[in-house]
Amino acid sequence: MLGLVDLINDRPVHLNKYFDWAQKKIKELNDDPKWRDKIMDYETRLLEEK
Repeated sequence: MLGLVDLINDRPVHLNKYFDWAQKKIKELNDDPKWRDKIMDYETRLLEEK
């Protein structure tokens, strides 16, 4: 469970191949400006609904 918390907080996790894959995917998505804009728009809409 601590590995998941580290993953969410953008700390390196090397527990198994699944965490390695997830970290790689998260980094790829965060580095893509179009995808990052979509994420930010979605988060903004969620906050506006609250």
